[in-house]
Amino acid sequence: MNQLNPKIALPIGDPSGIGPEIVLKTLADKSPNTAQANCTLIGDWIALEAHARAAKIDLKRLSSSHIMITGSIYEYVEPSTKLNESFIIGNTTPDCGRACFQYAKIAISGAIAGKFEGIAAAPHTELSINQAGIKFSGYPNLLASMIGGEHPISLLMIGGHLAVIHVTLHQSLASAIKAITIDRVLQTIRTAFQFFKTLENDPKIAVCGLNPHAGEDGLFGNEDIDLILPAIQRACSENMNVLGPVSPDSTFHRTDLDCIVAMYHDQGHIPVKTIAPRTSIALSIGSNILFGTVAHGSALDISGQGQADHSAFDRLLTEIITKSHLNSHQ
Repeated sequence: MNQLNPKIALPIGDPSGIGPEIVLKTLADKSPNTAQANCTLIGDWIALEAHARAAKIDLKRLSSSHIMITGSIYEYVEPSTKLNESFIIGNTTPDCGRACFQYAKIAISGAIAGKFEGIAAAPHTELSINQAGIKFSGYPNLLASMIGGEHPISLLMIGGHLAVIHVTLHQSLASAIKAITIDRVLQTIRTAFQFFKTLENDPKIAVCGLNPHAGEDGLFGNEDIDLILPAIQRACSENMNVLGPVSPDSTFHRTDLDCIVAMYHDQGHIPVKTIAPRTSIALSIGSNILFGTVAHGSALDISGQGQADHSAFDRLLTEIITKSHLNSHQ
């Protein structure tokens, strides 16, 4: 790996959403962070061109493998199966879903092959991908399916002072509750500890309860006693600095924690997106592939108008570059 200029893949996400726009805006800004990486854009030229025109960004195609954005040259990969010429920004379509899925697969395959040190992916639209006949419930599951391995990938949300990892993710609340087991909670704690161990000598992790007030000693349900507490006890026996189960409503304000373990999607997402609605990001952790995306969606309603805020993608790219440097020294 090139420690000075790591190669970072930038799949542009749903071409009908704001993904291409926020990627182009981040690179056009030419921040010092962006200059630290050798970025490769992955996506359809027709989409990049349309979004660049809407956002008034100077974009030129130099060759089949290189493009220029406001005077800077970047490597470029266009899929062999291209978007239809009738592509329209702002629509939920199977073609756009298929394209977005393809961009992410190209990036992950490249990372597996050692071509990229990290991936900063623009947002997808789950409905469009599923409309294409592709079973898809988010980037973490796609990454897990492509790399294989014994342990699942976990989603780590970062925003403001918070870093929150999830035991369950994109599924109904009823099925999420059924999916919570001692082993699953323990594995999530281990994944968080191993990730933050690279950043801190002794990361401090709090584990949320499932029920109100973490069950109130069984008054509001036994899941916290039967499923979550045993996982915490086992983590502590493995010399991890873990506390809980804690009541979620009295935990997310704390600034002394390196990571909080949430039991389900909204328990973790709502606090992060409330305090950092425009800058929160999501990392898929638990493998040797450094993969992240923004925490917001494709914003089809404002796509193609040049109005998208690229703050989250700029932060994402900064995080991916920083962590790729850290990985190179381990």
